[in-house]
Amino acid sequence: MVSNQKQNLTINILSNDDAHGRIGFASSSLTKVTPETADDSTVTFEVIREYGSLGRVVAQWNVSGNFSDGDLSPLSGELVFSNGQISQNISITVHKDIVPELREVAYVR
Repeated sequence: MVSNQKQNLTINILSNDDAHGRIGFASSSLTKVTPETADDSTVTFEVIREYGSLGRVVAQWNVSGNFSDGDLSPLSGELVFSNGQISQNISITVHKDIVPELREVAYVR
């Protein structure tokens, strides 16, 4: 039997408070340890965009800590995530030097 009455369907789409996502470090990039070698070396940190990837997002970063001037570069920058992009890398160069030093710590934020 076919009914002639109209039937309504209601769809509720919940808002997404993080449509652009959240920026953070991948778990594999939370701690990096590298020796100061005879040559410059590079340390790479993976930055991820989780819980949304809508639109363009710019994330600024900087390095701070108890290291000597000239030991690391660059000390700041920005990552530009394009629409749909979920991963970028920050690469920091650890410069060689001949000065004996104690353990140094750098924080990337």
